[in-house]
Amino acid sequence: MDAAATLITYGIMLGEKPAVLSAIVKYHCTHRGQQSIVDAMDIAGGKGIMLGEGNFLARAYQGAPIAITVEGANILTRSMMIFGQGAIRCHPYVLEEMAAAQNKDVNAFDKLLFKHIGHVGSNKVRSFWLGLTRGLTSPTPTRDATKRYYQHLNRLSANLALLSDVSMAVLGGSLKRRERISARLGDVLSQLYLASSVLKRYDDEGRNEADLPLVHWGVQDALYQAEQAIDDLLQNFPNRFVAGAMRVVIFPTGRHYLAPVG
Repeated sequence: MDAAATLITYGIMLGEKPAVLSAIVKYHCTHRGQQSIVDAMDIAGGKGIMLGEGNFLARAYQGAPIAITVEGANILTRSMMIFGQGAIRCHPYVLEEMAAAQNKDVNAFDKLLFKHIGHVGSNKVRSFWLGLTRGLTSPTPTRDATKRYYQHLNRLSANLALLSDVSMAVLGGSLKRRERISARLGDVLSQLYLASSVLKRYDDEGRNEADLPLVHWGVQDALYQAEQAIDDLLQNFPNRFVAGAMRVVIFPTGRHYLAPVG
């Protein structure tokens, strides 16, 4: 969480206005903070519920609901804001296609549409190949202990790009109303950002091997959560034929990631 917050702070200092990333950091920091304080209260037992000067948990426990209640107890943040904003803002063609359609520029729209189709086809091939090889052929910026993490993130990024386009094509405008589907796509995006922030912090701080246990836990947890969100999405996708086809493309050899121990 600290790595994620630090990374977005860098962006703000550079003059950027990262609306989607701020929603990701806000949701996950407050949600995980609430989970942590609940676990801490379980450990503290009676001392945690008796208000007094020696109780270091009670006020934090009382404050947790306040932190998550913005936009409806974080529900709106997860189900609509993270993916709902990112799907159009971050897509290489959708926003320009919408502008061309609004301006009735047929030539520009046709060019963008064919580029968009090529983009979908490319992500389909990449998703299948990287799933088949578990990302082993994907280029990475480093060859140390974190090399495989970059390859796994490349694979999941292709998966998310493909699922986003397929979901928008199949569900159209109803995608915004199907909040659980939007939420799970947002979960994948969130976990990719969290894993990337961990790897960037590790790199920025000189790739200290003493930090590797924290890096391993943080990235492995994000990979597992992202893959779980994709699996949940495919299990609940309304068009079962499309869901089955996407499962073959994305998971040609099944699921691979395990939750970290500890």
